[in-house]
Amino acid sequence: MFVDNIGNTNSFFYNSIYFSNNRIPFNVSETDSTFYDNLDDLIIDLGDIPIPSPVKNEVDNRIAILNKLNSGADQNLNHALSRSRTIAAYLDDVDGLLKRIEENTDQAAKSTTHDADRSELNAEVQAILTEISELYIHAKDGNEPILQGGAATIKLSLNAASVQFENGDVGLGTLGLDSFSVSTKSTSDSGQTTIDNARDLIKSQKVKVAAQIETFDQRKKSLHLNQRA
Repeated sequence: MFVDNIGNTNSFFYNSIYFSNNRIPFNVSETDSTFYDNLDDLIIDLGDIPIPSPVKNEVDNRIAILNKLNSGADQNLNHALSRSRTIAAYLDDVDGLLKRIEENTDQAAKSTTHDADRSELNAEVQAILTEISELYIHAKDGNEPILQGGAATIKLSLNAASVQFENGDVGLGTLGLDSFSVSTKSTSDSGQTTIDNARDLIKSQKVKVAAQIETFDQRKKSLHLNQRA
């Protein structure tokens, strides 16, 4: 389950910090990722000057709020990574099934293959297509289908920015296989191009999902670098 309220706690603002009769501008919301950098700058500017307890307590409170928001973002990243890796695994499975169809199609297209053999090859192809359709229907993340196309939107940053990432789409219509058959020499010949195109579509989806996983990994590393003790 994704956390929906990342960065929505935006009623707190640090307009300024006063200490030792000096004023330090600090017009950054605690939901802004630059808040950490400003805190670091403030600490550097203060050097060895003692910080009054009220100021230190307020800074600590803001850090605690940001770390809580970071925790929600981290939870969403973990879920997004898990979901994307699940989609990638399913796409690998579908690509393997398409490879089996490709092998049967190549065999059925041979001039030396008899019609009776093509009938058997086609029966196996239809069974594999049914298996792909079952994955299309039943593959889910919780109650959400993940192989029927579309995209999910999640929040991954402290400033409430949202990121979309794509699901897989293994619908037979999408793959051009809704009426696929290798029952004759003619349909087998044309089927060779059709199955090649279907595998290319799955491969392009795999590339996108792999890129998503890489993005989430990098964001997770960046998020952990920003975490404050």
